[in-house]
Amino acid sequence: MTRFTTLLFVPFLALAQEKESKEKDPMEQIPWEYGPTVSKVGSQGEIKVPKGYRFAGAAGAKKFLTLTRNIPGGRELGILEPTKGRWFVIFEFDPSGYVKDEEKSKLDPAAMLASLREGQQRGNEERRNRGLDTLTITGWVQPPHYDETTHNLEWSLHVDASDGGSSVNHSTRYLGRRGVMEVGLILGPGDLEAAMPAFREVMSGFNYTPDNRYSAFVEGDKVAEYGLTALIVGGAAAAASKKGLFKGLWKIIGFGVVALGGLIKKIFARKEPEPEAERA
Repeated sequence: MTRFTTLLFVPFLALAQEKESKEKDPMEQIPWEYGPTVSKVGSQGEIKVPKGYRFAGAAGAKKFLTLTRNIPGGRELGILEPTKGRWFVIFEFDPSGYVKDEEKSKLDPAAMLASLREGQQRGNEERRNRGLDTLTITGWVQPPHYDETTHNLEWSLHVDASDGGSSVNHSTRYLGRRGVMEVGLILGPGDLEAAMPAFREVMSGFNYTPDNRYSAFVEGDKVAEYGLTALIVGGAAAAASKKGLFKGLWKIIGFGVVALGGLIKKIFARKEPEPEAERA
């Protein structure tokens, strides 16, 4: 089922303390694959990782989220980031089935934003229980837009954290034959304009395997119980709700936006020099 996820970067106090120890940076213990290479994104697709970027699979993505004080959802397939940069990308796959795009001309940004805010408020209860900063969705940076040619759904949210930090969560949904690849770009508000060209270029290297593409759908394949709107506000939660699309979604809409906050500079400032193989 689709889990709405808002992610955050927060100050890496634990990592700062390691500077005085001989322990290796936990971020560098993640099994990164350095570009240029081609990395598998689960069994659904693959991505060309250019020079200057690195990718890690499901286990690495879970560890990265934990280290940045986010809550893994259990469906992470990978993480991609520039070796010198201020953003990262999380890949998740929702095996909901083929999502019909009949709602492409009926998207309602105002109603969806209200539902997302409600879901985030509920998600904050879990964040408080885990000792994490609470998050507030302040509005759209880019309202939802569907590309009929690529079958991609895209939108961006601005998020504030209770510690005073803020971030932008840019989401893309790649519709496929058996479900949806959920791609989240996480970065600081001031970095969006500069990062988007690089993000779009590197994501042009993502493809479903031929058998998993949207165009490979055949009669008899599993069809999702919901459409484009539900992909934004909670996926399967919308189909399961007996009160309508914008009621009761908080039960499945996850624990919050990815949190960036004031931590982003500290995270990327700690990156070690690129390995010899990657510089060659």
